[in-house]
Amino acid sequence: VMNTTFKLAHERTVYQEMSEILPRCRGNPEQFRNECFRKFVGTVVVTMFNMKRYKVDDIDFNMTPASTFLRDSGPISFADYYREKYNIQIENPSQPLLVSQLKEREKRAREAAGLDPKPILLIPELCIVTGLTDDQRNDVRFTREMASRSRQDPETKATQLMALVNQFRNNQAVAESFRFWHMDFSTSLVRFTGKQLKPPSLFLRGDEPMVYDTDMGDFQKSVRGVLRDPINVERYAIIHTRNDRRVAESIRDHLHGQVGRGFGMMFGELVDLQRTQSDNPRTQSFAAALHRCLTEYHLNLVICVLPDSAADRYAAIKRMCYIEYPVPSQCVIGRTLTRNAMSVMSKIALQINAKLGGVCWSAQMPRGLNAQIIGMDVHHPGKGVGGPSTAGIVGSINPEVTRYHSRCFPNTGEIVAALGTGIISCVTVWRNANHGNFPE
Repeated sequence: VMNTTFKLAHERTVYQEMSEILPRCRGNPEQFRNECFRKFVGTVVVTMFNMKRYKVDDIDFNMTPASTFLRDSGPISFADYYREKYNIQIENPSQPLLVSQLKEREKRAREAAGLDPKPILLIPELCIVTGLTDDQRNDVRFTREMASRSRQDPETKATQLMALVNQFRNNQAVAESFRFWHMDFSTSLVRFTGKQLKPPSLFLRGDEPMVYDTDMGDFQKSVRGVLRDPINVERYAIIHTRNDRRVAESIRDHLHGQVGRGFGMMFGELVDLQRTQSDNPRTQSFAAALHRCLTEYHLNLVICVLPDSAADRYAAIKRMCYIEYPVPSQCVIGRTLTRNAMSVMSKIALQINAKLGGVCWSAQMPRGLNAQIIGMDVHHPGKGVGGPSTAGIVGSINPEVTRYHSRCFPNTGEIVAALGTGIISCVTVWRNANHGNFPE
């Protein structure tokens, strides 16, 4: 099986990006720091001297290339280290340093070797930015060109894959390697006969089916009007940073206005935005603001406006909302609302409705079908992470297949030991929700 993947790398360094931010801040150091945190923390950079990838977890404005660290031969500045080891001359000795935390496996390896598991400090001047910038996302011509190369139709993708296969076949070194292992590439793709299913009929509140593009299978633009079963939110909060205050206000206005009312969703009291503001975008500060809000108020929903996609901040939010203070949560990156706010907020509202137990739409099921649909999967902890695997089992609890019951069990391996217990739980909840009747 072959497929294509794409990765975008820039020719600009983090330092060049920082240099463009500085004039916009007009000498305000706090604004400069916040803008840098917002733009770089959570991103992945590539170092020019060894082409390795690092995730930026923080920015240390108290450290510069002139700062020193201790090695076997004694203290040395970062600038001198790179000049000696890589013959690289640092142009700006006053730039801040990027902080990349070690992975748990790397920490244990350094501790076992008797080394200090300190985070990695990187010089922005030597780091290349990866991923799309906000300006690129807002450039229609750029995004269209990227889509033409990365989102190919099946015929184009098949043609390009076969062209790659032919290059392998015509390369003498590759051909000899494959002959050694008695392997060869097929001269064509596998062909088989399939069955095309009829597109389903989808319904909102009424009995008239939605009209949507069945060829593309896209009905997002057709979701207009009151949802199948909209929810009511009595009290909720929006956690945000100072820079995202306007984004939080926009979310409030959309949910209480055209988006929420259009879907039939009712949003009640919003906790004062001043009370739910994080001092800065760092994970500890954001988690503190969320903890303060969850302990002071009884909430039906928490919306978190994130400055970036930093995984540690997201994990801290979900851990607190799942385990410590169970409450439905919805995360949104602030910059996604800078364009097409109505469309983005509509998608967010649909997610909120589903998370709080509402029903966005329903599909027409076969007449007389009274079956329960049960699914399961096993999640394994990542490499270097201790603890057992977790088996998840979910089952529908109504004939429309719009409501579900779920259970989780600790597990070992792929075989689900608690399969019987999980199925009994799903069937029991079905019976309780359907007047004592079991699924057929």
